Amino acid sequence: PLSSSSSSSLSSSSSSSSSSSSSSSSPPAAQTYEDIAAACALENSPKVKGMSIDALAKEIMIGLRQRSWFVTGQVDSRFFADKFSFSDPSVSASSLEEYARGVSRFFTQGKDGATMHVIHVVPLGARTIEVVWYLDARVNLPWKPRIKPYIVRTIYKINKEGLISFQEDKFTIPEWDIVLSAFLPASIQVGSPAVPCPTKEALGMAGEGTGYSGSEKAGGDEDNILARLRNAFPMFAVPSISTSPATDDLVRSWSRELASLLQSSRSLSPQERSRVKQLVQGLSCVPSQFKLTNLDGLWRVVWEQGILPWKVFGAGNPKQVAYQNFTTKTRSVQNLVKFSNGARVTADGDFMFEVPSDGINSRGEARTPFLVEANIKEIGVDAFNRTFALPLGGKGKFEVLYADEDLRIFRSVSATSGCVVQMREEILS
Repeated sequence: PLSSSSSSSLSSSSSSSSSSSSSSSSPPAAQTYEDIAAACALENSPKVKGMSIDALAKEIMIGLRQRSWFVTGQVDSRFFADKFSFSDPSVSASSLEEYARGVSRFFTQGKDGATMHVIHVVPLGARTIEVVWYLDARVNLPWKPRIKPYIVRTIYKINKEGLISFQEDKFTIPEWDIVLSAFLPASIQVGSPAVPCPTKEALGMAGEGTGYSGSEKAGGDEDNILARLRNAFPMFAVPSISTSPATDDLVRSWSRELASLLQSSRSLSPQERSRVKQLVQGLSCVPSQFKLTNLDGLWRVVWEQGILPWKVFGAGNPKQVAYQNFTTKTRSVQNLVKFSNGARVTADGDFMFEVPSDGINSRGEARTPFLVEANIKEIGVDAFNRTFALPLGGKGKFEVLYADEDLRIFRSVSATSGCVVQMREEILS
């Protein structure tokens, strides 16, 4: 049903406009949307092998603009290996056809179907490509509910032939939050805030474009593109992470605003508290680079959400303050809670980075989200002029979601997924 002789030939078949990101227009008679998706997956066109990682990333971006296969299932089989598999937090597929059919069945199709906007498509090393994209969709339950819009981070693994062999989707909000949104009216807000939809004007696209990944569609230099994206996604998205000062300044502006709000000595208004949550989610959603030395030193907890270990010691009470002190050179860590009466509780141990061998570059920089495992070996209690050492401990994992010289965001890797913002103590003192 779709020619694959050239990328440009796909537009007239997959949608009414070459830049349309909505699900396809009505299928031909006797063909369902699932039939079309399956035919795309099974299309027997020559595989495009041996492309550079940058060239493949660009082709994926073009294909997603024209076919929106993350929501239509209308994949371009030329770029996928015969042995392909897929995984996300709730489902998996062991073939490209199974994936294409599943996508087509899950989302509603047609004029009022699912919509996606590509935020960026970038290589991560020699055999990995990252696609960050916005999803606004209705799902195929009997009442066709609209789920809460959110951002998806898709990781493509590339095999030795230069073809996509594995896809993993990660969501920026918990799965339960997505499912619950299908059963609640839009007027009832539970969990994470919905990501606002980008406007066509803000993205500088003709028609309903699928977003930005390069300048040929958006037009203009990176500063102008960033300005449009900032309007389109006020809190939640930026284009590909690079060493660009424009990109760095955009992310740091969010960090400075968050730090200013959390340093305030007065009580925050409801609007400011909502803004803090938006800023935390925005910085958490943006994959970025950070220096490992940004983990070092004494940091104070200034905001927290969910169930976290230090709450056991009463850190949720304003009269108690929680700290954390990492030393990356020796891989040592200390968690500290200070009480208003002068008592202290410490938890000492070590930690390790759970990253692939190429996950840290020669400049000592890593990319978020960055997984760390801490191993607490001893609990100390200093109270009533006495010190007690308790042989208690345990292991736990957390992700570094954002880290600069002054502010960082960690998320616990557990069923509760507690999140914490910390700032350097020397700044707060």
